Amino acid sequence: MMIRLFTILFLFLFSVASLSAQDCGSRWSITPRLGVNNSDVMGLHWYTTTGSVTNTAQLAETTSKWGLTVGADVEYRLSRRIGFSFGWFYSNEGYSMKGKDDGSVYVGGKTVGSGDKIKTHLHNFCFPLLVNVYVLRGLAVKAGLQVNGLVSSRQKFEGNSTELPLNSLHTVGLGLPVGVSYELKNIVLDVRYVWTFTNHCDLQVSNNMREVWNSRSLWMTLGYRFRL
Repeated sequence: MMIRLFTILFLFLFSVASLSAQDCGSRWSITPRLGVNNSDVMGLHWYTTTGSVTNTAQLAETTSKWGLTVGADVEYRLSRRIGFSFGWFYSNEGYSMKGKDDGSVYVGGKTVGSGDKIKTHLHNFCFPLLVNVYVLRGLAVKAGLQVNGLVSSRQKFEGNSTELPLNSLHTVGLGLPVGVSYELKNIVLDVRYVWTFTNHCDLQVSNNMREVWNSRSLWMTLGYRFRL
């Protein structure tokens, strides 16, 4: 359902862009951005074990994690109202959670002790392609498609840090970004929500249990537009 809604929104914005295309001093610009993100995952489970046998699975209660987002967008203004942009960003995302009190559990390919505090860092390079519709002077709404590339990951357990095996995670994913931005005197405030709809983790835990989850994040960045 969500994929269908985002697809309809993107096609609508693209249609508006096609109808609005006209020569009005079209120009290129580049906007370096720096900010933070608040991210989380959906579908992560705890797995209780007895020896080497996995017994049951229970949906985990994760909490969001704050991280750094930095990068730049290059935009082409097709008309006064419509622009297309391509960006490249580094984004430190992930999630936090606490161990349960009913024995050891299985998380993302690693067994964790009861009561442990866990924070997972996912280091991504992100490439968003957006349609920007300027509804008012300086105010734009945007939607599009984003490619995420996972380059490394780490889990911290009460201060101890270990590698999270990338063979249990998908290193390339697709996301749907949607957001708004406001520009005043070349300073641009941008807020966008990114839902990664492809599976971020797809791990066979046991013969009848499979761990499948994806991620979501809210980006808040401040940038300065340089017109080319």
